[in-house]
Order: sequence, then C-alpha cells, then structure tokens
Amino acid sequence: MKLTQQERYAFTMILLAVFFRGFVSASYQFQEIVAKKALAAADWQVTILVMIWPLSNLLSIWWGKLMERSASISRYYYILGFVGRLVLIFMFWVHNWWGYLLIMLIFFAFNSMQSPAQSTLYRYGFGLENRGRLFGIAASLENAVVVVFAWLAGYMLDINEDWFRHIFALIGIFGLLSSLFYAQTKITKQVPANLKPINFREFLIGPIHRSIEVLRDNPLFRRFEINYFIYGLAFMMILPVIPKFMVDAVGMNYSQMFISKSVIAKLGILFLAPLAGKLSDLVNPGKFAGISYFALAFYPLSLFIASFFTDWIYAPYLVMFAFLFNGIAMAGIYISWNIGSIYFAGPEEAPMFQSVHVTLTGVRAIFGPLIGFIVMKIFNYQAVFILATFTFVTAAFFSLKLGRVIDSLSLYHPQED
Repeated sequence: MKLTQQERYAFTMILLAVFFRGFVSASYQFQEIVAKKALAAADWQVTILVMIWPLSNLLSIWWGKLMERSASISRYYYILGFVGRLVLIFMFWVHNWWGYLLIMLIFFAFNSMQSPAQSTLYRYGFGLENRGRLFGIAASLENAVVVVFAWLAGYMLDINEDWFRHIFALIGIFGLLSSLFYAQTKITKQVPANLKPINFREFLIGPIHRSIEVLRDNPLFRRFEINYFIYGLAFMMILPVIPKFMVDAVGMNYSQMFISKSVIAKLGILFLAPLAGKLSDLVNPGKFAGISYFALAFYPLSLFIASFFTDWIYAPYLVMFAFLFNGIAMAGIYISWNIGSIYFAGPEEAPMFQSVHVTLTGVRAIFGPLIGFIVMKIFNYQAVFILATFTFVTAAFFSLKLGRVIDSLSLYHPQED
C-alpha cells in the first residue's frame, strides 16, 4: 500500500484520533444500560434515550451544508471537542434521568457532525484504491480501545455503579483529544465556485431542498438509502428491547452486558474491519451492504432462540453468542455506513451525500424504536426479534438486487478522484 507523505501524516493523525475516540464509541454501547440500572429508568425513558442518537442525526444535513462551503473542517472538530465532548464532565452533577437526558441531548447534537466530517477526510485525503483499507485499519484500532475500555468500565460499575460519573467525565476528556487530533490532519478540499453569502432562511431550508435533490437526481444512491432505511428500522426496533431483555429477563450484571454489547459485538470490527475494508474496495456498495444485512439477520434470530432459555444458568452466554453474530456482520455494516455513500458522490459532494445518509438515520429513528417498544408491549420479546430478522433479510434482498444493477451498468466507482 503506497501512500504519499501527506497521506501518511494525515493517517497518523487519524490513528491517534480514533484511539481516543474509541473511549467515546464505547459509551454508545452502554449509555442506556447505565440509565436502566444506575438511574432506574423506566422502559419509555430507555426508549427515548436510544432514540436520541439517531434523531440527532437529523442535524447532519445542516452540518454537511456548512462543511460543503468550507475548505477545511478543522473548526468543526474544535467545536465538537470543546462543546460536544467536554459536556460529559457535567455527569458529576447528574442524579436522575432528566439530568442524564439533558447531557446526552447536547452530546449527540454535536456528535451528528462527526460522520460527514470523517467522510470528508477520507474522500479528499486518500486515493480510491486505499480508502477502504485505511478506514478498516482505523476501525480496528478504535474498536480495540472499545473492547478493552468497555470491559474495564463494566468491571468498575459492578464494584460501584455510581462511578459512571467518573467514567463519562474521562470519556469527555479523551473525546476532546480525539477531536484535536482530527483537526490536525491538514486535509483540505475545493470549495464550490461562486458561492453566495448564505442567509438564515437559506441555511434552514436549503439543506432540506439539497437533500431532496440528491435523492431525486441520483437514483442508485436513492435505492442505496432506501435499503439502508429498511436495515435501520430492524436495527433500531431492537434497541429499546435489549436493555430490558438483558436486565429484567436474563438478569445480567454490568460486566456481562458490557462484554456482550461492547466486547463480543466489537470483535468482528476489531479483527475483520481491514478485511471488510479491502472487500469494499473490490465489491460494489450495494452488494457489499446486502451481504452484511443478511449476516446481521442471525443476530435477532439468535436472541429469539435465547429468549426461550432465560431461566437457564447459562442464559447470559446465549446472549453473548447472539452478539457474536452482531459483531461479525457489523464489520461490514461499519465500513458501508461510514464510506458507502461517497461512492455515489461526485467532486465536492461527499459531505452532503454522507450528511443525507446520516440524516435519514434520524428519520427512521422516529419509527424504529417506537415499533420495537410497541411490539414488545403488545406481544413480547420474541415478536420483536422475529420481526427484526425478517426486516434484515428484506433489506439484504433489495440491496443485493441493487448490486446486480450496478454491476450490469458497470457503474461501480462511478466517480474517480
């Protein structure tokens, strides 16, 4: 793998950044578990918490609009670090779900700029022949940190669950360091010519119109996003069910839950992300995503089987086994999620395409967790797991069909650097 001196420097900064971001990424896996156990959150409160992250992604198109007009995105990483990460220090003053919710709202509101910013770095910083592989290497490093830190955090909370405040404060400091390293990559891009000053009304309405144009004018990207939407519904309908299933039905402790969600579920990305990244460089994004969706269907299917053995002494290990399928499949999902959309983007379009991709996460978040919550309340855990399995398979079918279309049109890698 040949890299220029500039690419080597940028990738070194990214590796330092993703090392510290690993601590932040670990918090995504256990923030609702902390609320459920340490703060005794009700089921509806847990459902709201799991909706915050995807709903906050609705803001991504506005971040993408700003980045589209900027030659450098360093300033956005400074904002993310000093505001969106350091806010976690205020966990020391949290004693109920409402304070916890407020901090998470701020944390995830600024977190929504991360994906379009990262896509911009990879789109304009590295050549097409190395992009997926480099991203896979960075993903492995980040998830190695997630695995180790999540295991330690679970062990500490089993000793004293009030230590969650110290853990989140540490995450905030490391999150700031991550953003500072990202800001030092020195990757720049061209700014669209003849830009006019943007007014407030245009800033609010423009990204919505731009998102509609992107989906309307690029039919392959539109189909790619529809398939992602279907997959996302399945993924999100499981989210509010998992904490209650683990805590109330199976009776797992912090260590067992953190090992399941943040260690075993990350092993796939840790060990397979470079391979998945290389595969994504060789296989078109529709086919690659379809394979990942189909593999992920075994995750809720395994949870469905485990739900019949909740009273068994080894039931926690059945849940861990289910998360192993999650981890294997998510190696592909992770690559596709972060850089899949930019294969459809032309010059100067990567931030906006990825922000549309991320924003649609917020749209499906309006429905996905609520579907899971309602189905669980009306029926049971098993109904949610079976519905999610069927939905994953549906997304896989349509995505593989899209892959065949891309192959037939010889449109893979349609935009060369």
